[in-house]
Amino acid sequence: MLTLAIIQLAHLFIAKHVIEYGAFCGARAALVGLSDDDARQAAAVPISTVCEAASDPTAESITIPGWDALKGSRAALERTGGGRGDFSIFEDTDKSSNCKVKRCELTHSYKMIVPVGNTIVYGLGRSMLAVEGLEKTGDGTFLLMKGSCTLAYPWGDP
Repeated sequence: MLTLAIIQLAHLFIAKHVIEYGAFCGARAALVGLSDDDARQAAAVPISTVCEAASDPTAESITIPGWDALKGSRAALERTGGGRGDFSIFEDTDKSSNCKVKRCELTHSYKMIVPVGNTIVYGLGRSMLAVEGLEKTGDGTFLLMKGSCTLAYPWGDP
C-alpha cells in the first residue's frame, strides 16, 4: 500500500509540472494573438498527456493536423476550463519593468488513477494535510491543481 501511495504521489508531481507547462502554452498562445478558446486548447494539448478518457464521449477533441484526434484531449478540455476546472487569460502591466504582459491562470481537476494509492493520498490529504480541492465522486478521486504563467511582450507594447 505504501508503494502504491508513493506511485500516486509521483503521478501528482508529474501532473503539477505538466499543468504548469499547460499554463505556459496558454499564455504563449494568447501572447501571439490567438483567442481565449484557442489558448485554452493550446493549454489542453500538454495536459492531455496526464488525462484518461472523458466522462462525455461525445465532447469535441483536439485534432492535430496530419494526425488523428489527440488522446486524452476531451478530458483535458473538460477538466481545464470546462465543467470542473477554470481557465483565464489576463492582460496586465508589470509594475517593476512597466511592460505589458499576458498571464494565464488555469485550474485542472486531475483524476488520481492509482488503485489504493489514490485512497491513501485522499485520506492523508483530507485529514493530515488539509488539502483544498480534493474530492471523491462516483467518477473517481480528483485534486484541483493550479498553474499560472506570465509572459512579457518581447517586442514592447502591443
